Amino acid sequence: MPSQPRPDFLLPPHWRLDAIYATARPHHPAVSPDGSQVAFILSAEGTSDLHTVPVSGGQARRLTTNRKLASYWEDTAPRWSPDGSEIAYTSGDDTFVVDFEGGPPRRIPGVALGDWLTDTEMVVIVDRKRTSRLALVDVDDPWPQPFGPKGGDVGQVSVAEDGRIVATFWPRDDFSRSDIVVASAGGEWSTLVGHEDRRALDPAVTGTRVAYALEDGDWRAVYLTDLDGASHDLLAKDDADFSDLQWSIDGRLVAVRARHGQADLVTIAGDGTVEVVSEGGFWQTPQWAGDSLIAAYESHDTAPRLVSLDGTKPRTLLDG
Repeated sequence: MPSQPRPDFLLPPHWRLDAIYATARPHHPAVSPDGSQVAFILSAEGTSDLHTVPVSGGQARRLTTNRKLASYWEDTAPRWSPDGSEIAYTSGDDTFVVDFEGGPPRRIPGVALGDWLTDTEMVVIVDRKRTSRLALVDVDDPWPQPFGPKGGDVGQVSVAEDGRIVATFWPRDDFSRSDIVVASAGGEWSTLVGHEDRRALDPAVTGTRVAYALEDGDWRAVYLTDLDGASHDLLAKDDADFSDLQWSIDGRLVAVRARHGQADLVTIAGDGTVEVVSEGGFWQTPQWAGDSLIAAYESHDTAPRLVSLDGTKPRTLLDG
């Protein structure tokens, strides 16, 4: 039954969809391989363009113009090439590669961004018969070569140090599950994490270790395995959902822990100890930059912004 009109109850004037779209919002930060720069998307004035800003703070630099406006909850993060000279991003149905120093972007048509395999090769996502597959392209000769699982959709792609590709796979014959798969560019692939009626998400890879979030009862817990799936060990569990996992150099994980409408930015030590870095608000895509954390942040009292944390108090890199 449709809800009845409430003429006595009016939403505040700022609670409008057009106001949400009109709010300048930096999101999806990605730290450069040398830890000195942050690439991010700034949605403002009808576009969602790619920018960079130094980790130490300073003037933001715009690298694209007129990229299509995208909702931040549907957009994807840019990806730095391994040598830090180029940045890849998705716009509409295509992927583009732009030089860090600026200049016209190169277009890779008909593919969504996955991750860099080498400085000249990328793992991308191609649509095939209402499903999507992993594919390999050469940036200078972008002809996709599909590989990996069929019969579903893939995303959350990352490349391990040994060249194996880790991704999340949503099978079309079971909408209540998602698996984590490991594939090689040669076409071989296997399921690393797969449970009936449970979703495994957000794989984070360092060396041969893989952390991932898995539905465990009513919440998502953090588990550890390796690229061969030798064992699967519970690392952290709470009455909350863990997401946005990212490894640090010293072996800690950063994650977003959400429950009852509140999200905290936390770290998870190797023994499973969870430490709160900053409480409350909405956190997105935390990234390590040396000993500091870079993340997009907003709250009911704070406009969207890009922040750096090297203690408990966020330092603003860019206001929305």
